[in-house]
Formats: sequence, structure tokens, C-alpha cells
Amino acid sequence: MRATSKGQINRIELSREELWALLSFAGDSEHYSVVHFRVNGRAKLEAAATDGKRSVEAIGKAEGAAAGEWAIDSDFLEKCRASVDKDESLVLELTEKGVRDALVVDTVSGDTICRLGWKREVANTQMSLGEIVTGLKIPTDKRHTGSWCAIDPEVLRGLTRIRVATDGCPVTLYPPSDPTGPLFFEARCDAAHYRGAIMPERVLGPGDEADEPEEDAPPGAPAPQQQSLFGAKPAKGAKAGKGKAASAEAEPDEDEDDGIVDDDYEPDGDTEPPLATEKPRKGAKKAAKKASKRGK
Repeated sequence: MRATSKGQINRIELSREELWALLSFAGDSEHYSVVHFRVNGRAKLEAAATDGKRSVEAIGKAEGAAAGEWAIDSDFLEKCRASVDKDESLVLELTEKGVRDALVVDTVSGDTICRLGWKREVANTQMSLGEIVTGLKIPTDKRHTGSWCAIDPEVLRGLTRIRVATDGCPVTLYPPSDPTGPLFFEARCDAAHYRGAIMPERVLGPGDEADEPEEDAPPGAPAPQQQSLFGAKPAKGAKAGKGKAASAEAEPDEDEDDGIVDDDYEPDGDTEPPLATEKPRKGAKKAAKKASKRGK
């Protein structure tokens, strides 16, 4: 989402997904069925929509565009969105009087694909963008220590279905006291009582992109421990990480035989292993003498 200038005309460019996000918060009544756009004096493009209960604000860049504010009918924008395909954008040409034209352009090349035109009356502007964003004082400071958590918006679809199952009962949410704690919810009607929990997502901070995923051990699994190949026990009286015995176990002597034979080991040709000798059993000498006498 950005605003540029072409002569005396401001051009606001939005993707199909950006249009969808804004229109999802617009209302049906005449008072709320508009999407507001404003180019402020700080090279920012602001867009906002509300239905009286929900509201959203998006901020993009304004490159050389003149300051101004426009309220555009949401029904017209919905028809524009239906005409925009993937890899295409909607460009609104705006003057001081309002919308001059609407174009579908190629996102990469910027070439005009078709003109949609502006065929509606000037939208109602009883509500300004400033009135919409008054209640959107979100604590975006990363040091914010209040109650907050980050969730995958896909889980909201499940909450919507619970609302339908309970005949339109609002869903009560219990925000976690810690950002990593579960967010609990419940909804009750005459037929059933629904309750559940949503595990929050890991993020770098409030409103920031997701952090790198971490491989957590399954619940109840013991912490990983390092042990020797043959499970050798530490020296008597030695504790992990303490004392000389622990150091000796962690760093074995290079001359010490660890019992592991290398794959490329070849025995010397001149030497042969000594034959194993068996210790004679008790009484074996006497039995041998008796057998020799009998032979004589």
C-alpha cells in the first residue's frame, strides 16, 4: 500500500489482499460503509475502516503525494477487488473532489490492464479518519508489560464457528497474564457450554514478525543428558560439573584406552596376540599322576 503523485493527481495503490483486509472491517450502514484514506504531512499514507464495533488502521508510504483525505464507498471497492487478480494491483486516481478513476495495473511492470471508472456518488464523509483511529491507541512499545499475546488469525475461524453453534452467543476471552500462556475462551447457550484454549505464537515483540521456531521437547520428556558411549559411571563422590573427577571425565586422557577400535586399524604383521592360558582346576595334578601310573 503506497501513495504517489502524477501531476496534480494522487495515486493510491493497493493489492487485492490489502483491499480485502480493509473491507473486512467496513460496515453496511451509510455511516460506516466507507474506507477512509489520508495522506498526511509526514510522507505517510493512512487507511482505516470500521463498522462501529471493530476498526482497523493501516499505514503505508506516501512518495511525493499531496496531503488530503478521501472516503471511498466500500461497495465500489468490493467490485474493484473482484476485478483484481493475483500479481495485479488496484490504483485509485484521486483529486481534491474525490475519485477520478480506478485502474487495474500489473504489479511488476506497472502497466495498465484495464480501467474500471468511477460510477458512484461521492461517498458519505460524516465520519473522519481521525474519529476511527481515536480508540486505536495500541501500546506498540516493545517494553510493554501489560497483558498481550500473539495468535494465528486462523484460529479465529474456529471461534466464529463456535459462535454459530451457540446461536450467536458472544465468545468470552481470558487474556493470559504472560505472553506465552494460553488464551482461554468460553461460550454458553441453552444447548451446550463451549470452552477451550489457544496457544499463542512466539514473536519478537508486540506486533513484530514471528521468531524462529524452536524445537520443544514433548510434554513430560526428561531434559536431554549427555552420557558416555558405554554408560560409564562417574567416579565415586564426583558430581556433574564439579571437582577434578568431573573434569577428568569430561576430558579423558589421550593415552587412556577407551575400548573403541578405529575403522582403519591394522595389526602389526610381526606380532601375534599371546595364546590365552587357562588356570588348572584344583586337583588336576593328582589326577594326572594317577593316570600315568595306571598306564605303566
